[in-house]
Amino acid sequence: MFSFLRKYLILPQRFRSLLAELAVVFIGVFAAFLLSDYQQQQTKAQQQIEIVKAVRADLTAYIDNGSDPKAGFISFFRNINTKMQQQITKGALTQIPGIIIGDYWYLEALHPMITSGKLNDIQLDLYRDLARFNTLHQNFIQMIEDFNRYQLDVIYPHLAQVPQPYFLSPGNRLSPAYQPLQTYSYNLQNFAEVSVQHAKTMVEAIDRHYPQLALPTPKE
Repeated sequence: MFSFLRKYLILPQRFRSLLAELAVVFIGVFAAFLLSDYQQQQTKAQQQIEIVKAVRADLTAYIDNGSDPKAGFISFFRNINTKMQQQITKGALTQIPGIIIGDYWYLEALHPMITSGKLNDIQLDLYRDLARFNTLHQNFIQMIEDFNRYQLDVIYPHLAQVPQPYFLSPGNRLSPAYQPLQTYSYNLQNFAEVSVQHAKTMVEAIDRHYPQLALPTPKE
């Protein structure tokens, strides 16, 4: 150490000034690098928050669309199932659900965010929960599509061929080919109810991880 200092002190003044200038430049470049990295991390964190905010808004809309007691899709699918069970009980299956059309049980943000990888950088446990919910919801959407296809391929072609009350075998039971009418009706109601409850859990999880996104608690 002392040897280095002695060598440094006997260096020409001009060379020592150059070393000092280089040190200043190095420190300046390093500080600029740190600042740039910090700014990039801040930008990335803000972008992540905006992405999660969009997912939260998507889930909140899904909950609202499903939970409305009169116009919500839980009531819609529950009504389909109730009518189906009532008809079977009475032994007069004279009305089928028909093709199910609607968009208020869709999620606009979550599935694209999952598939595009935009949620990959959020906390791992939150990502896993959202991915599981996305799978649940995609199964729900697929079941609606499958039910529509089943009615188009199996039910509609036979409507004019089966006497009323149709589709029932002795004992007021659906004949095997038409039992999916009952199964789909029950499962769609179940998917609607479970998915909305799960969406509420997801919003709560997001608010725990990102408290800045949580809505303020109403004052009593």
